[in-house]
Amino acid sequence: MTSKKARQPAKPSPSDFMGSAFSFFSSVLNSVSGDNILRVLWGVEVLLFAILALMILFGDVTVDQRFSLALVIAASVVVTFLISAWRMQGVRGEPQREPAATGAASGTVADGDAEVIETGRKCLDLMTQIRDANARIVRRAQFGTSPWGRLMKDTYNDVCSACYQRRLGDAPPDTYLDALAAEPDFDQVCKAKWLLGETLEDYRSAIQRASPLPKDHDALEKLMRRSITQPNLTPGELDTALAAAVEQARRVLKTDRQAT
Repeated sequence: MTSKKARQPAKPSPSDFMGSAFSFFSSVLNSVSGDNILRVLWGVEVLLFAILALMILFGDVTVDQRFSLALVIAASVVVTFLISAWRMQGVRGEPQREPAATGAASGTVADGDAEVIETGRKCLDLMTQIRDANARIVRRAQFGTSPWGRLMKDTYNDVCSACYQRRLGDAPPDTYLDALAAEPDFDQVCKAKWLLGETLEDYRSAIQRASPLPKDHDALEKLMRRSITQPNLTPGELDTALAAAVEQARRVLKTDRQAT
């Protein structure tokens, strides 16, 4: 026959209680790992509880004193709980800031969108090459020497196309066009102008993939397309158009003037 003493449930030992308490405090500290203020408050609670436990186990503390200390710690735990609930509620109530909100408001491309910036800089580099070569042609044309004097009245799209056809062997000999085709500056303008048109296609695709749409790059691409690659310009007209487009590209791409 089992005795009454054997049927009684075992009382929890002080060590079990201490272990459970510290486990609770540890889980609370982990849950507020992102808030330094709450971690400090709960750290103080852990210290108070540890002091109470040591005083009970090793100190000469009366029952009334133990009860008073327990009430103080219980009250501080309740206050800390209330503060924790208030701070956590404030964090949940804060509106989440969209990563692209700043970019959407200003219409500028995000710093991380390297594709847009890199392609834009390629366009700027090509425009700089065209500008420098065309400027040398314009200066030489001021002396009225052939073929530059005549080229100032012609347009690049027509003359570049005619020279390209001659390279394919589809056109009869022409002294004027032969002289232009042999000049490195003229060849540089024609080739770089064609490459700029191709690169603008990549620039447009990169802009369309960006989110939000970078309005400054969108406007820059349209300016280069409508003022440089699409119009059939004379050297003088191209010089004027390039001055405006290069300046705008530098502002958008934040490129140092000395770099180009």
